[in-house]
Formats: sequence, C-alpha cells, structure tokens
Amino acid sequence: MTRREFEITDEEHAMQCLMKAIGAKWITGLLAGCMAFFMVCQTGYADTGQKSRTEAASTGEEIIHRRVLDLSGDIKVKKPKRKSVRGSSGELPEITDQKYWNAFSSRYYYQDLSADEKKFYDAYCDSLNEFLITDLDAYQIQSYNEDNQMITLYASRKVDVPATVSDEKLDEIATLVEYENPQYFFHFSYAAHTTDGTRVDYVYPVILEEFRSGSTRAEAAYQIMEAASDYLEAAEGAGSVLEKETIIHNKMIENICYKYDENGDTDWGNLYQTSASTFLFGTTVCAGYAKGFSMLMNALGVPTVAVTSLSHAWNEVMIDGGWYNVDVTWDDKDKNTGLDATAASQSARQYFNISDATMRSRDGHSYYMHVPEYFYTIRPACSKDYAVPKPVTLKLKKVAAGQMKVTGSTSGEIQGYQISYKVGTKEKTVAVATRGVLSKKITKLTKGKTVKARIRTYLVILGEKNYSAWTAYRKVKV
Repeated sequence: MTRREFEITDEEHAMQCLMKAIGAKWITGLLAGCMAFFMVCQTGYADTGQKSRTEAASTGEEIIHRRVLDLSGDIKVKKPKRKSVRGSSGELPEITDQKYWNAFSSRYYYQDLSADEKKFYDAYCDSLNEFLITDLDAYQIQSYNEDNQMITLYASRKVDVPATVSDEKLDEIATLVEYENPQYFFHFSYAAHTTDGTRVDYVYPVILEEFRSGSTRAEAAYQIMEAASDYLEAAEGAGSVLEKETIIHNKMIENICYKYDENGDTDWGNLYQTSASTFLFGTTVCAGYAKGFSMLMNALGVPTVAVTSLSHAWNEVMIDGGWYNVDVTWDDKDKNTGLDATAASQSARQYFNISDATMRSRDGHSYYMHVPEYFYTIRPACSKDYAVPKPVTLKLKKVAAGQMKVTGSTSGEIQGYQISYKVGTKEKTVAVATRGVLSKKITKLTKGKTVKARIRTYLVILGEKNYSAWTAYRKVKV
C-alpha cells in the first residue's frame, strides 16, 4: 500500500503535527514506519559527500535485478531491442516518448476532482514526468525524522498545493496519482512542507534512493519497456479483451512471486510498492501486482483501475461496458505456499472478473481486505460476475419450405455462436465463427414440421472455447 511521508519546517509544531497525523494514520490505514516529519532544504544531487556507488554495492544496497543493472560503477545506458512483431522495426521507443508512457496510465478518478485538485494532480505528474523521460539526477533533500535524526531523501521538483486543497485531500490525490500512473516506477510517497504548521503549502514527490541516479533510472526505464513489451506482445494477438486479460493475468502469475522479508512476513519495503518490482525483480507485493496489471491492461486499450483498502490493493477492469474485480495477488497461490503453484493458480482464478459481492464472500475472515478506502467516491461498481455475453434476442423465421432463418443479437464481444435445433427428439448443432450479427439460414429441414432452436455464444481463450449460457428454445413451423 502507498503511504505518505510528511515534513515540517517549524520544529515547534513537530509534536503537535505528529500526534495529529498518528490519529489520521489509523483512520486512513497508514502503515507503521512509513510516516515521518522533515525539515527540508533542496540541493542538486551529486556523488560528492555521498556514499559512492561502489560502497553502496558493497553494503548490499544495489538493486537486485533479474536482468543487469549494476550500481557499482557508472552506467552506460543501453537501449534494448524488442522482438519484431507484424513487420515492426523491433525498436523500443526512446524514454523521452511521453505518449508511450501515458498509455500505461488511467484517469478514471481524475474526473471527480475539482479544478484546483486537478491543477495539483497535473503539477504533481509534471514534476515526475521530468524524471521519467530524462536522465536527470534527483534533488537531494536533507531532513529530520520523528526522532529528530537527520535523514536524506531524493525528490523531483516541488509542487505547490492550492490553498483550497486540504491536507487530507492532498494525501488522497497523491494516492490516486500513484495508482493511476504506475509508469512512475521510481516514485513512492511524498515529502510535505508547511510554513506555519497549520497546512501543507508544497510537496516534493519522493524518488526512491535506488533510482536517484539519472543513468540508473534511464537504464531501468528501458528494461521496464523491454519487460512490458514481452507481456504486451504475448497479448496483442489475442482475439478478445477477455483473452488479453487472461494472458496478462496468467503471465504475471508465471513470472512473479510474492515478496517476503527474512522473517517470512510481507516485505513492506518501499521498492516493493512500485511497478519496478513487478517488471525488474519478479517479486513484489499487492501494490506491485495491481500497478503492473493496470499498466499492461491500459496499454492494451482495456480500461483498468487500481483500488486500495486499508491494507491491500487490487484491480477493476472494464469488459463490454461492465466492471469486474481482479486480484492477481490472491490468484497467485504461491503467495501463501511459497511454491510454484502456477497451474493451480491459473485454473482456480478465484478472484478473476468477479462482483463485489462474490469477492467479499470469498474473503471469509479477511473480508476487510477488499473494502475500498473512503475516498473512492466514484469507484466503478462491480455488480455481477463476468460471463461470456449471452444472446439477448433470438428469432426464428420460415424463409421457404423446409428452411428457417435464425437471428439474434448480443450486447458484448463474441467470436462465434452455436445453434442447437431439433425436430422431435433428434438434435443437431451448427457452429458459426463471427464477430458480427448472429444470422444463419438452416436448410434441409422436414417440411411442415415444427423446429425448436436455441443459441449460445463463445469466446476463444488460449485455444479453448468459452461458452455463454443457452437461450431458451424458440419454435417455428417450416
């Protein structure tokens, strides 16, 4: 879960603000150890006076990467090539391509913000975009924590907070920015500044220390592009939205393990709350699963949002105009067993395209895990479990002696349909592949007899037909 870091410049108000925030922490579910108060000054980042990359590597602070990202020395950014698909050049975009990165984001909750709130949201994103599409080193911030100890943070440019945006709303918007824009793989939390101790007047979006170096961040950006392209290329040729979603869901389960610390508990480290952990390390927690899934689905053109509770994160995806819950974390069974349970995870799919009611019923004693935080005021309602769209109309018409025409319509995406018809007790089935109108003329029927027919639709998922329910039978005399 994302949690905020607050800072103040007036030591006289530190304890008051701390006690106030601790109360708010329990209301909003802020995790222990993630809230700090700071006194700040901004400087440009430089290695001078800082631990060298060699020293950082020797103390185990380097990024543990499933590819190659070495912090022990200067990094020469290498742009990888992707596999050529459908005549493409096989080249990844430059990291400066803002349009490429924007495709990973969602602005569903943005629509519910006021003009000033949108202004802050946009400025926050602009501050992070500068460090997404460049190799600038992060700014260094010298601060004090709640124990009055000097600490160092790294951040992007400061963002002014409009007077009409309360501290509480500021925290909500920052959470929305983080989960609606998981392409900011280097960002987690913010550092807040207050002049008089009564309200926050500007903030610094925090850049994780592992990505403070511009060259390291640029190299990581290209590697995330490459990793994301592996997922997207696997799903781009899918025949339906459901198949795209299934491919991404299953591939994430295959590639990712849940992150535990040395004690066997969930690793709450900030790095594992980001999409970087999803694509670079292959090990993450619920926030990483949710952000990674959202990134990939939105890049495939499927509207997808992330939702957070006080202690969990999952997704909602739109299919055929309806919204459905997806929790890749809880579908990845090795989260609980520590074993590679990919086959069991993919076949069970207990948290795949289900309603709010079904999700809560499956939560059992963990009911609270999927209760959204209060500020999701326009969260999409997931009112039903997903099923392949059943035909909404079915008509039979005699077109000639011994012939009938079967027509129907459906309200969602399909790849074909089956017609089952019978005269007396003898039944036959005919299948038609189509993405359009359901229409089929059937001939060689016994003249003068009454024919009963019904219809169902299907989608092909990973080579297997998934059917809707049958319609009721209709009758016609031919």
